[in-house]
Amino acid sequence: MRIPTQEIRLSIIASPKFAFALVLVIGASAYVLASSATITALNAARLESINSNYSTSTLTRGPQLNDKVSAWELGNKLSLAALLYDMNGTENSDSMKTAKALAAKMDAQVPPLPPKTGTKAKDSAAIIYYLLNDAGKSIIGKIKEKHGPEHGQLFEMSLKSNLLLMLYGPGEKDALAISGVIKRNGARLNLPAALWQPVVDKVEAAAPYGQVKDAVFKMQQDVGRYLATQG
Repeated sequence: MRIPTQEIRLSIIASPKFAFALVLVIGASAYVLASSATITALNAARLESINSNYSTSTLTRGPQLNDKVSAWELGNKLSLAALLYDMNGTENSDSMKTAKALAAKMDAQVPPLPPKTGTKAKDSAAIIYYLLNDAGKSIIGKIKEKHGPEHGQLFEMSLKSNLLLMLYGPGEKDALAISGVIKRNGARLNLPAALWQPVVDKVEAAAPYGQVKDAVFKMQQDVGRYLATQG
């Protein structure tokens, strides 16, 4: 959904897909947040354990941690840390600790998370703004400056992919826009389509949330492991 406005605001709207939907309007763009039922479906403990099981113990340390893996995992870890913070208020999760270490390795810095207001709608909107602007733009710029455009594209693709965990709703334009970023960056980076195409296919087919979530997790794993073999 796109609303032409120059304001920054948050509103609750009626939706045939959700009991309600949260809309964050930033500049000329509106970002639709998933309903509370959808957000609840993404279990915070499972999110952290899945990530820790494969990333912290393997890809984020050791000889396989080349700069491309670092860029990819930084996008992955930072976005997951922000989602965990939104769901349960955890500021210093394992994901955030790893994100900060990876950012330092990539000559970047992770900005502080936005303070909680106590209003769920505003807090969720602030997290989206944080990932797309406060953290996302500054880190992409620094990575491109220090390591080149490919590394910046990897970070962007990874970070925005995880936004599907929060923003996805079948047929929503914002989910399709994220899928477009995955398709564009995957092709530009010459990543094997088998690594990222399943996420694109699920989003374009308006698959149920659970299927998209599982596809995103698998893509994060598969791309990270592929990059670890590229030297």
